[in-house]
Amino acid sequence: MAIYYKDEFAAPQKIVGARAFVTANGTTVQASFGVSSIEQNATGQFKVNYSTTMPDNTAAVAVLPNNNYDWQSWYDTNETGRVGLNFFDGGWVTPSKWSAMIIR
Repeated sequence: MAIYYKDEFAAPQKIVGARAFVTANGTTVQASFGVSSIEQNATGQFKVNYSTTMPDNTAAVAVLPNNNYDWQSWYDTNETGRVGLNFFDGGWVTPSKWSAMIIR
């Protein structure tokens, strides 16, 4: 079920919110919501598996490694069952602690 809002200036808009989040220490989940597991495919490359299937693959993903804004961090796959995350700082790196939030 979708929830919509409308003000005097706009057509009805769908409300979006966090569908899942995870904070991990390497490959160990420290806190999460909507996440069944994480896996590391290679150095600096992770998959976050959702506990429930998303209705489509149009989520936005925010990624933060080691509270470090200098690293390049991005997601490379956005599927209905999981999202892939990458961490790069001149080479592939596995952060000691990282967080990701999936918004839809």
